[in-house]
Amino acid sequence: PATNLSICECEVSSAANLTVPANSYLSVQTKVINKGDGNNIVVASDGNLIQIEDEAVNSGNITAERYVTDMDNVLGTQLDYVYWSSPVTGQDLRAFSPGTRTNKIFYYNEPTDFFKAVNFATEPNFVPGKGYAFEAETTANGTHSPNATGYNETYKFKGTPNNGVISPDVQRSANTGSGGTVEHGYNLIGNPYPSNISFPEFYAMNSTKIYNTAWFWTNNLYTQNQQGSGYTPNNYAVWTGTGGAPATSTSPANGSGDTFKPDGIVAVGQGFIVQVRPEHIGAGTQQLIFKNKNTSNGNMVRVSTAGHFFNKNAEQKDRFWLKLISSDSIVNTQLIGYIEGATNDFEKDYDAEIMGMSSNIFYSTLEDRKLQIQGKAAF
Repeated sequence: PATNLSICECEVSSAANLTVPANSYLSVQTKVINKGDGNNIVVASDGNLIQIEDEAVNSGNITAERYVTDMDNVLGTQLDYVYWSSPVTGQDLRAFSPGTRTNKIFYYNEPTDFFKAVNFATEPNFVPGKGYAFEAETTANGTHSPNATGYNETYKFKGTPNNGVISPDVQRSANTGSGGTVEHGYNLIGNPYPSNISFPEFYAMNSTKIYNTAWFWTNNLYTQNQQGSGYTPNNYAVWTGTGGAPATSTSPANGSGDTFKPDGIVAVGQGFIVQVRPEHIGAGTQQLIFKNKNTSNGNMVRVSTAGHFFNKNAEQKDRFWLKLISSDSIVNTQLIGYIEGATNDFEKDYDAEIMGMSSNIFYSTLEDRKLQIQGKAAF
């Protein structure tokens, strides 16, 4: 459709073509049926295919696209990674990014806080709702050189569009370190739909299991072999109930980076990290819930909102973003907000500690904690 369109059911013959363009949406009340080969229904990057009924069962394949830019793969200098999650069922992991080395497609191993290579013998395809970390491509697909810098690519997911209830596994292991100071419970999940989702609505359905915090990986400042607690500098942009803060970056005069502040919208194809609450320590595998609609309040989880968090009944938030540019042009940003429901104590629903320390890091303090986001009681 050239404009936004809402219909009851979508059936496309093998001789027909349907494209949902960028910044547009197709909303389908029930199911999607495609009798073509999957190349004839395309959800373009930044387009949205939204479905209303969780019980609707789709058939046939579609293609969902995601455009990425400025990817580098220079060993020892810049090895970019992207956190992916598939909006379709049946997409082969290795075929999705054929130029990525097969031992550089990872999932996040929560008990060790380390990434681990996927075992394709038992997990050949993307698992709906699960996030994966992919290294930038090399030469395997004949497109990018071994030392590729700044390449752009439109990645394509092909399979049956995911719909309705999707329940990715998460867990929280016992804390480790001296006195249990090293927290666990971090899980890499992802948007499972060919439409954007509202993280606040997703969180509202899972608030007893996870914190109201999401971490989004960027490739702003490269450090080789970052694992566990060794994230220096802070390459995660973060969202909490207070709002969003960008990752560390270089100043515009000396470089570039992803300086976008998360706004509560999770894009198609995007993986992100959440943390399971401590009351589930040792409880084994838990299931989170993705649904088309938040059944507790009737709000849609799947949305066409782009670039900002849209909530018609959002409360007023007094928020201040503070930016520090160091002498070597490293930019760090922190957020302090005064929010209804927050207190002046540490709360993971409203506060976020920095992920790593460096000489340039910029943070606020609360007792002995160093915070990138600090939510305080409303004025």
